Amino acid sequence: MARVIQCTGTHQAPNLKPTMPSAMRSAAGLPSEIPCARRVMRKRLLAALLGAAGFTVSATPPIIETGELDPARTFPSFRIALLGGPVVTGRFDKTRGTALLDLKRKTGSVEVTIEATSLSTGIDKLDELLTSEKFFNAQQYPQITFRSTGFSFAGHRLDKVAGKLTMRGVTKPLTLDVRNLACEEHPVKKTASCSIKLDGRIKRADWGIGAWAPMVGNEVELLIEAEAAVQ
Repeated sequence: MARVIQCTGTHQAPNLKPTMPSAMRSAAGLPSEIPCARRVMRKRLLAALLGAAGFTVSATPPIIETGELDPARTFPSFRIALLGGPVVTGRFDKTRGTALLDLKRKTGSVEVTIEATSLSTGIDKLDELLTSEKFFNAQQYPQITFRSTGFSFAGHRLDKVAGKLTMRGVTKPLTLDVRNLACEEHPVKKTASCSIKLDGRIKRADWGIGAWAPMVGNEVELLIEAEAAVQ
């Protein structure tokens, strides 16, 4: 039997005595009251997000929500093979974006902007080379963008994100596979956040980045790890 949430007006924060001074509540990072409608919305949203992540939950129909990517926990990275077997890996340290997920209709959208100059391989000289006009040409094209065109689901699980990737002024289709999606509710703040891991492959020459072939391979492996707090 589904549990019915009943409340009127506001709801007192959990594990707090009514007489606890406001200063102590503030120091603990806990609100004295949480609006009822907001509390119910968060419970429903978290249940819906957990369902998308592959967990079995009982919930009311999911709702539409948006989240802003956390720049401190969002890192697109890449791997590319060199002639003879060595592999170069790198990542971009400055990324921002937003995501929308409608689990009821199984649709969504995502927009991501990556600062090309934030590329980091751990080797300064290599960073300078890769951001030069021979490769990313970050001075002329400072941003790399990805805008989704559709989400694909396998049952209730988010499976693929299709979109368009723009680098060096060239826009091409790209489909990313969703390897993991996990959502949790903060035990104190009662807010939901989700982390996701996606991967894919591209041919760098398709975006006009063909320098040093065949010494540098054409196929590039992509890995994107991101986290967003649900708003």
